[in-house]
Amino acid sequence: MIRDLNELDEQQRAAVEHPGPLLLTGGPGTGKTEVSVVRTWQHMLHRPEQGFLAVAFTRKVIGHLKERLGQLLPPEALKRLHVCTLHALGARIL
Repeated sequence: MIRDLNELDEQQRAAVEHPGPLLLTGGPGTGKTEVSVVRTWQHMLHRPEQGFLAVAFTRKVIGHLKERLGQLLPPEALKRLHVCTLHALGARIL
Protein backbone atom coordinates (compact mmCIF):
# COMPACT_ATOMS: atom_id res chain seq x y z
CA MET A 1 0.00 0.00 0.00
CA ILE A 2 1.35 3.41 -0.95
CA ARG A 3 1.97 5.77 1.96
CA ASP A 4 4.46 8.05 0.23
CA LEU A 5 3.35 10.26 -2.64
CA ASN A 6 6.77 9.77 -4.25
CA GLU A 7 5.74 6.17 -5.03
CA LEU A 8 3.01 7.44 -7.37
CA ASP A 9 3.63 8.20 -11.03
CA GLU A 10 3.11 11.74 -12.33
CA GLN A 11 -0.53 11.28 -13.35
CA GLN A 12 -1.45 9.46 -10.15
CA ARG A 13 0.17 12.15 -8.01
CA ALA A 14 -1.66 14.89 -9.95
CA ALA A 15 -4.96 13.08 -9.27
CA VAL A 16 -4.20 12.78 -5.54
CA GLU A 17 -3.26 16.45 -5.27
CA HIS A 18 -6.15 17.77 -7.41
CA PRO A 19 -8.31 20.16 -5.37
CA GLY A 20 -12.04 19.51 -5.39
CA PRO A 21 -14.14 16.74 -6.93
CA LEU A 22 -12.44 14.30 -9.28
CA LEU A 23 -13.55 11.59 -11.70
CA LEU A 24 -10.95 8.82 -12.03
CA THR A 25 -10.96 6.77 -15.21
CA GLY A 26 -8.54 4.21 -16.59
CA GLY A 27 -8.14 0.63 -17.60
CA PRO A 28 -7.57 -2.37 -15.34
CA GLY A 29 -4.40 -2.21 -13.29
CA THR A 30 -3.79 1.50 -13.76
CA GLY A 31 -3.99 2.32 -10.06
CA LYS A 32 -7.46 3.87 -9.79
CA THR A 33 -8.24 2.18 -6.47
CA GLU A 34 -4.84 3.03 -5.00
CA VAL A 35 -5.20 6.67 -6.09
CA SER A 36 -8.66 6.75 -4.50
CA VAL A 37 -7.26 5.35 -1.25
CA VAL A 38 -4.32 7.76 -1.11
CA ARG A 39 -6.47 10.74 -2.12
CA THR A 40 -9.05 9.96 0.56
CA TRP A 41 -6.36 9.30 3.18
CA GLN A 42 -4.63 12.62 2.37
CA HIS A 43 -7.93 14.50 2.52
CA MET A 44 -8.83 13.01 5.89
CA LEU A 45 -5.37 13.82 7.29
CA HIS A 46 -5.26 17.43 6.08
CA ARG A 47 -8.92 18.31 6.65
CA PRO A 48 -9.89 16.45 9.83
CA GLU A 49 -12.99 18.56 10.39
CA GLN A 50 -14.53 17.66 7.02
CA GLY A 51 -16.27 14.52 5.86
CA PHE A 52 -15.55 12.73 2.62
CA LEU A 53 -17.72 10.97 0.05
CA ALA A 54 -16.15 8.34 -2.22
CA VAL A 55 -18.38 6.80 -4.90
CA ALA A 56 -17.50 3.83 -7.09
CA PHE A 57 -19.47 1.72 -9.56
CA THR A 58 -18.95 -1.73 -8.07
CA ARG A 59 -19.26 -3.27 -4.62
CA LYS A 60 -15.91 -4.98 -5.19
CA VAL A 61 -14.10 -1.64 -5.42
CA ILE A 62 -16.05 -0.31 -2.43
CA GLY A 63 -14.88 -3.34 -0.44
CA HIS A 64 -11.25 -2.67 -1.39
CA LEU A 65 -11.56 1.01 -0.48
CA LYS A 66 -13.13 0.29 2.92
CA GLU A 67 -10.56 -2.38 3.74
CA ARG A 68 -7.54 -0.26 2.84
CA LEU A 69 -8.85 2.91 4.44
CA GLY A 70 -9.73 0.95 7.57
CA GLN A 71 -6.03 0.11 7.89
CA LEU A 72 -4.91 3.73 7.43
CA LEU A 73 -7.45 5.86 9.27
CA PRO A 74 -8.34 6.02 12.96
CA PRO A 75 -11.91 5.02 13.94
CA GLU A 76 -13.04 8.63 14.48
CA ALA A 77 -12.01 9.53 10.93
CA LEU A 78 -13.86 6.52 9.52
CA LYS A 79 -17.09 7.90 11.01
CA ARG A 80 -16.79 10.94 8.72
CA LEU A 81 -16.11 8.82 5.65
CA HIS A 82 -18.91 7.69 3.34
CA VAL A 83 -17.93 5.07 0.76
CA CYS A 84 -20.69 3.64 -1.42
CA THR A 85 -21.71 2.65 -4.92
CA LEU A 86 -23.42 5.12 -7.21
CA HIS A 87 -26.62 3.09 -6.89
CA ALA A 88 -26.48 3.08 -3.07
CA LEU A 89 -25.95 6.84 -3.06
CA GLY A 90 -28.98 7.33 -5.32
CA ALA A 91 -31.10 5.09 -3.09
CA ARG A 92 -29.99 6.99 0.00
CA ILE A 93 -30.87 10.34 -1.59
CA LEU A 94 -34.33 9.08 -2.56
